Amino acid sequence: KRPATDAKERSADAVGLTGLYNLGNTCYLASAVQCLSQTSALSAQLRSSSSAGGKSDDSEGGAPGAEGSGRVAQACGDLLRSLWSPSGSEAVGPRDLKASVSERAKLFEGYGQQDAQELMQVLLESLHEDLRRPRPSEPKETQLPSEEGARASELWRRAQEQDSSLVSDIFQGQLRSAVCCAGCGHEEVGFELFWSLPLPLPPRKEDGGESSLEDALDAFCADEPLDSSWECHRCAGASQGSKRARLWRAPPVLQLHLKRFSWKMDGAAETTPATASTARAAGGDEQPKSGTAPSGTAAAAEVPSGASGTGGYPAANLSGGREPRAPSADELAAASAAATSPAVAPVELEAVSEEAEAAPDEVEISIECAPEGIAASLPFEDQERMYELVGHFLLNITKCPEAAKFRSFGKSIAKIRKDLLDLRGGPELAQWAGFRDTGDRFDAHHLTSDEVSAKYAELASHARLESNKHLRRLDRERIQREYLKRLPRGDDTPLRRWGGMLPSFGRGSGFFGGMMQCSKVETRVVLAADASRPRGFAPLLLRNCFAEGSPDKGSFVQYELYAVVQHLGPTPFSGHYVATCWHGPSGAWWKFNDSVVTRLS
Repeated sequence: KRPATDAKERSADAVGLTGLYNLGNTCYLASAVQCLSQTSALSAQLRSSSSAGGKSDDSEGGAPGAEGSGRVAQACGDLLRSLWSPSGSEAVGPRDLKASVSERAKLFEGYGQQDAQELMQVLLESLHEDLRRPRPSEPKETQLPSEEGARASELWRRAQEQDSSLVSDIFQGQLRSAVCCAGCGHEEVGFELFWSLPLPLPPRKEDGGESSLEDALDAFCADEPLDSSWECHRCAGASQGSKRARLWRAPPVLQLHLKRFSWKMDGAAETTPATASTARAAGGDEQPKSGTAPSGTAAAAEVPSGASGTGGYPAANLSGGREPRAPSADELAAASAAATSPAVAPVELEAVSEEAEAAPDEVEISIECAPEGIAASLPFEDQERMYELVGHFLLNITKCPEAAKFRSFGKSIAKIRKDLLDLRGGPELAQWAGFRDTGDRFDAHHLTSDEVSAKYAELASHARLESNKHLRRLDRERIQREYLKRLPRGDDTPLRRWGGMLPSFGRGSGFFGGMMQCSKVETRVVLAADASRPRGFAPLLLRNCFAEGSPDKGSFVQYELYAVVQHLGPTPFSGHYVATCWHGPSGAWWKFNDSVVTRLS
């Protein structure tokens, strides 16, 4: 039951404890919003005005869901005012906010379970666009200084001048990343903005003890070997190398994302772990007194107002950013106080066009060697569509060998034409799989069940092989893109400061997606308990996280935990999300489980 203070008229220490109705698998949205609601600087500004921070005069507005239209900021402000109303109901529905976010990102349409980290990424990026301050009409493009400290300061100044908002004031920090060649010793240094740090889970200790959050930060800052495909520009050839990320400027609110999920193809090695949960700030499993951050959670922390050495940070992040360490498309994004990818934080990367990949060769595609010919002639995205469709046909026959309707398909069906027959090599692939061209249809009534099963297995094996090649190519590209990091020029291209995105094969249960296996890392990460402090936790100290020359190096930078998003379940698209947040007015930790809000001891 809700506490007595949540009656119709709430006392001052009970405002901000309103639940959010589940509209149908929207716990991912509710948990992220509750964390933002307890982010004092952001929440107060959005509640005080429908256009907090000021919408950019030169942003394109008016069209529903357009970047800078203001709809997300308006809906978020309205919802937060309802959550903090002294005379509101025990729970409210986030319909308008969900609708406005869905207009920005179609994947949130409908009522399927989604990843809270991805929601946080889209929500904060949308707020950033809506609240972005006016930019100079003609940004000055001066040459960057060669000295590291001056270059970092100039990049930071440009970011503040060209692409700043209330959101970036609160969550934005700066990283120094370095790629070093073990052969010649050459080091290339770049500076990146981040809104969230992706933390790899530390290895389990020999004595079986739990790992600390500081250990996870140390693992993030550790040297990470580059794979054998990396090439040193100085050596002009393949070489062994490593990369390292260090903090340069600490943000007022630190978002960390624990990498709880990893993906792998059946029979293949695991891919880089993907993001697990989404959150903004908070600490503790169900009961903060344990001093343990719950498994599969995202957490965020604020810089204490009295902490020395943190500089003049604005009063009072959640999930997101482009790709950490040179983020790959196969990594998940993290929410406030959550972290995604290991050893490197989100970076500003140049967009890489499809043409960046080697152009497919124009080869003859024969029926006998259709899969190999298609692989040499088509981009992987087209191959995947063809493999999935033909695999679907074959799988249906193996499941229902006597059903005549599964043994043929018409040539005039729009989806079949789009995903197979109109693509180069599509008819040949259908015939390779055993379907005979009979004029207006393809027919497989002559095939035995064993022949169909054999073709399905062969196609699945080929699809796995091409998928692994594609993932390796993406990995090589992200390493090379790490050299190209720079800040935006002030155009309307949205910034990405997160820990990466979920792999596209993480969704759905199609032929190709069905080959992926997701596993969750259940290692517990602990933030030390401290009964002498109001929140019951010791502050998070950034011990050895700053690079040499950083303006914060040697400063006493510490963070107080205030919110955690916890994922309960085996995959990011199943299970349930809850938030645990520190509520300032009541001076207590509260668990936000959709419409039910419970005080924790």
